[in-house]
Amino acid sequence: MLKALLITALLITPITGCVPSQIRESDPVVHENGVYARGVVAADHAIASKAGAQMLAMGGNAVDAAVAASFTLSVVRPYSCGIGGGGFMLVHLPDDPTHGRVHTAINYREQAYVDPGYYERTNKSSTTGGAAVAIPGTVAGLLYALEHHVDRLAEDHANTRRLAEGLTRLGFRVDPPPETNMVMFDFEDTLAFVGETRARHLLINPTGPGRFRAVTHLDVSTSDLEETLERLGEALEEIRS
Repeated sequence: MLKALLITALLITPITGCVPSQIRESDPVVHENGVYARGVVAADHAIASKAGAQMLAMGGNAVDAAVAASFTLSVVRPYSCGIGGGGFMLVHLPDDPTHGRVHTAINYREQAYVDPGYYERTNKSSTTGGAAVAIPGTVAGLLYALEHHVDRLAEDHANTRRLAEGLTRLGFRVDPPPETNMVMFDFEDTLAFVGETRARHLLINPTGPGRFRAVTHLDVSTSDLEETLERLGEALEEIRS
């Protein structure tokens, strides 16, 4: 099975106005209180971490660094993660020079090469054997992050607001009001909610007793949200009946 690659792109303080010659391995990069002064990259191999750090030193942001580190990992650790897999990217840029504060999520997990009903019709396994082979998403996802990660934010956030409004109409308590592409909401019966939503092919996992999180991303359209809310309404009717 192809292993998924998970990248979380986080940057405490972006580097600005730096060139590679200004940052050497001997330079201190951590304040006495333990907070990284300019930026930090943590990957599964030192060479990949260095590739990401070099991207920051050249003036890149956290997304640039994550993409550089990921492609480097495909070379130095191809057996555990690489271009044959897929993953997620969580982007937080506190002060992007063009777009300001940026929060978003990108889903580029592998996708099956068959239609959704294939496994039910053929009774083949979706986790082992030849029918479990998926189309890799890492290269497409990383390139998408470089080219479009900011441009999609307005649409993602608009969808998040639509989702929050729909959940409120159904009677859920949404708290706090969404500021990113995540909606946090409450429902008292955790087990019943998980059971009924999964029966309707909705994967909304609890973050704690009675607490749930729903996330919009580049694969979620307005029609998807409408269908999701419709299925949630059906699940609620079943739970309360």
